Amino acid sequence: AEFFAPNPARRPTCASVAAHTLYEKSHPNLFHLPGGILDTTATEFTQLSERRVGIRGTRFIPTGPSLKLEGAYCVGHRVVSVLPLRTLQGVPEDVPVYGRNAVEAVPVPKGLSEMGILVVVRSQDRQSAKDVAGVARSSLLHYHYPGRKATSGNVAFPFSPSEVEVPSAQGLGQPPFTFFFLAGTRDPLFQGAWDVTRASVLALVESQLPIAFRRCEVSFHVASAAHPVAVVETVAP
Repeated sequence: AEFFAPNPARRPTCASVAAHTLYEKSHPNLFHLPGGILDTTATEFTQLSERRVGIRGTRFIPTGPSLKLEGAYCVGHRVVSVLPLRTLQGVPEDVPVYGRNAVEAVPVPKGLSEMGILVVVRSQDRQSAKDVAGVARSSLLHYHYPGRKATSGNVAFPFSPSEVEVPSAQGLGQPPFTFFFLAGTRDPLFQGAWDVTRASVLALVESQLPIAFRRCEVSFHVASAAHPVAVVETVAP
């Protein structure tokens, strides 16, 4: 098979195509599909030209018919509390805290650090705030930075949907419509490129939604071990 980029401004490489095979996968080499498993263990990628990549060696292993069932139901009402902390003293170990255990439940390995990102979008126009928050979230999730190995996502989100709408803040001296999202990572390469990534994400949002962007106030807040932020989610019937 061959992969090529229809957009002349794009240039696929062996690394970028191979990285995309890891997208939203529970296993790096096995991809379960209706009727079989796609096995990329022996897959080879070859740069055929500046805009073409060859792919060979992938196997499809038939498993017979399969059926996938999905469902959802309402379990109650949810309240999300984002709590900047001065100290972790007295904070239970099972409470997610960016800078400690919000990205993964296990402690941060020696030599690494955990980074939390809170992005807040405020506007006089609800749709503008919602749209800007959504594009900022997707841009942050997929923005390329030096050393990135996979395209499946740069950061982890604690909630789904990722964007949370805050009740109207009218009368508090702030724009009435607010959306925010939380994200986090332990990747040192992403953290090292944060200043450039943040500026680039803002530029991308402005270029894609120029009118909505001008209507919004966008702020980024970073959490770390030195500036921890706890996240408490409460669900009640």
